[in-house]
Amino acid sequence: TKKPERNSSHFNTVKSFDKNHFIQAIIDENVKVVPGSRVRIRLLDDIYAGDQLIGKGNYLFGTVTSFKPQRIEISITSILVDDQITNVDLKVYDNDGLPGVYVPASQFREFTKELASNTASGQNLQFAGTPENQTEMLYSMAERAYSTATRSIGKAAKKNKAKLKYNTILYLVNTNRNN
Repeated sequence: TKKPERNSSHFNTVKSFDKNHFIQAIIDENVKVVPGSRVRIRLLDDIYAGDQLIGKGNYLFGTVTSFKPQRIEISITSILVDDQITNVDLKVYDNDGLPGVYVPASQFREFTKELASNTASGQNLQFAGTPENQTEMLYSMAERAYSTATRSIGKAAKKNKAKLKYNTILYLVNTNRNN
């Protein structure tokens, strides 16, 4: 917190406040997202993009940049204002103060569990016998591990989606700004 200025107690003092406030916004649609999806975000505050005023209630559009365990990261890289595109670098933060939007179920955790269980299951490890049998067994294990990994990655790619709810409160943070 900042220490109050001595002139703050004077009546009718005009001054500018240089506080770094997060920009409040909400997700303005129920949407199922995958990496690269567009998310419509409605502003709850007036903001400036360069010297252009963008009033609250206007829409910004973000892109899902990545999925992380229990998080979906969304970035806003440009804003269309009065037929002009303004480049920005806004990151979406959830109301818990962490980057990205919280999603309760982690598809990545399910992927790693499935990969571990499928690779190890069904393997009969017997090291007795001729060297040819041992080589064949090792080749079979490697082939099974590869097929399980590719199958699990395919399933995970299909599962790599989440639902974002309408009216989820977000905070937009300008990452170019030096705080």
